[in-house]
Amino acid sequence: MYLIPYGGALAVLIASSLAFGQLKVLDLETPLGDQVERPRRGAVPSKALEGAIDPHQYRLGPGDWLEFDVWGNIELMEELNITPDGNIAVPGVGTLQVADLTVAEAESLVCEAAAAIYPNTNIDLRLICVRIMKASISGFVVKPGVYELSAVDRLSTLIAAAGGFLEPVELEPEVEDALRMRRKEKGEHRGSTGERIAPEKVEPMPSQRHISLTSRSGDTGTIDYLRYRRTGDLKYNPVLSDGDQIHVPAVDTEVGVVNVFGAVKAPGEFEFLPGDRLVGMIEMAGGFRTDALITDIIIVHFVDDGGKSWEERVDLTDSSTGEYDPELAPDDRIFVRKMPDYRLKYHVNVTGEVKYPGVYPIEEDNTRLTDIIEACGGFTQLANMASAKVLRRAIAEVEDPEFERLRLMSVAEMGEMEYEYFKIRSREEAPAVVVDFAELFLNGRLEEDIILRDKDEIEIPTLSPIVNVAGQVVNPGLIRYEPGKNYEYYINKAGGLSWNARARKMRLIKAHSGMWVKPKKDTPIEIGDTIFIPEKLDINYWALSKDMLLVVTQMATVVVVVRSLR
Repeated sequence: MYLIPYGGALAVLIASSLAFGQLKVLDLETPLGDQVERPRRGAVPSKALEGAIDPHQYRLGPGDWLEFDVWGNIELMEELNITPDGNIAVPGVGTLQVADLTVAEAESLVCEAAAAIYPNTNIDLRLICVRIMKASISGFVVKPGVYELSAVDRLSTLIAAAGGFLEPVELEPEVEDALRMRRKEKGEHRGSTGERIAPEKVEPMPSQRHISLTSRSGDTGTIDYLRYRRTGDLKYNPVLSDGDQIHVPAVDTEVGVVNVFGAVKAPGEFEFLPGDRLVGMIEMAGGFRTDALITDIIIVHFVDDGGKSWEERVDLTDSSTGEYDPELAPDDRIFVRKMPDYRLKYHVNVTGEVKYPGVYPIEEDNTRLTDIIEACGGFTQLANMASAKVLRRAIAEVEDPEFERLRLMSVAEMGEMEYEYFKIRSREEAPAVVVDFAELFLNGRLEEDIILRDKDEIEIPTLSPIVNVAGQVVNPGLIRYEPGKNYEYYINKAGGLSWNARARKMRLIKAHSGMWVKPKKDTPIEIGDTIFIPEKLDINYWALSKDMLLVVTQMATVVVVVRSLR
């Protein structure tokens, strides 16, 4: 904004009249500012912007719209369009060249020229609508061509308008095989017989690190667009200018690549760009993970084409070397190792009848079972000590090659021992650690206090004073537990054996161990045990009699034949 000192009224009259293309007689009794008509302001659309435009950075060009605003003793507002030759027509001032000036520079030029025309007034010149321009893109994009952009659009907008980068397309296997055979016939196949070579590509891989930009003046530069995509640094996604030419080349396979391995967020293979350094390449790989060992980064450099290499070790925390950031070379390999035992997150899961069940942290090789039960607030009154167990999940996660082999076989293909092993492993939930909770927590036998491992599960079931009677009894179901009673008591409570009960095959399934035992009268029954009575086999006595008669007849025939031979 500029304040212009007061000048003659006649100059103001002439300037105002010229501004609107007509001569107006002034009323000397009316304030001068009230007699100047404001022009009708046209609505000029503008594209969405990523932020406020810096008047010291934005350079004007044909098609931009400016607002020339005068107020004070004279009030005047006019929208000015920059013509194709880069000029604007300022009311009362005339034509001024503003193309390639910044908004701030243009404001200074216009206000200085208008100082004598609009006395004792304030003057503003501001940008109200950015121009539409054209820029071209060629090379390995989906739709090369010339595109209309606004003057604040960046390279990413042009690439998106062109459909993005052209992705390599793999040929169908049949076509690939045919090409491989053709090269083999021509002696171009370098692999051994039957070797599958890399698929043919219809198009090479587009380079995102060697994008060239040629300005209207002929100046050429290289843009590392991948760095913008990986780091978000707008320096690598520049605002385009009128007539810029963008070219996306193919990846130069002769230049080589740089590989980043280990404790980075996005390890991978990156196209090499001359001038690449370690820190910048780590940024391209997403930066370090929190467990990265940055005191001993290994860079493998190749000496020649013979495969010889040497290692460079870099400590990025070493202040004695300053900000040491070694330069990279094609085919370098960067290894970022993980810190050993970094914030190990060992834990166990406690379920069932404890005061505060849940997941609890442990120290490997240090935390014992009693420590965790204490952390859980101890057992509830319904805790079933006899059936409590510790399952070692970490062992269950170890792959069993033999079990995996048997899973792919049918039962008919398995041997007897193989089938038994398969049945047992299929029923296993996880290996249980042998520990007697009752002896440890009720009787204080500390030798039962085991050291816990990562991912252990401690299960404390609910104490239900029942015994389950299943199978061939009159009323199978759950029966209240009575200390000291044997299996006959519970069978009688269930109504006795049914008519088809196979009593000799009766089994007692222990709740704590899951073992099947043949009960005797003195076998103790415990809470949660199951008494199982199977059903008698359904025998077809008529068929059995016929089979027995057939066998007897055959044996008699053999006896007769043997006697006749004597």
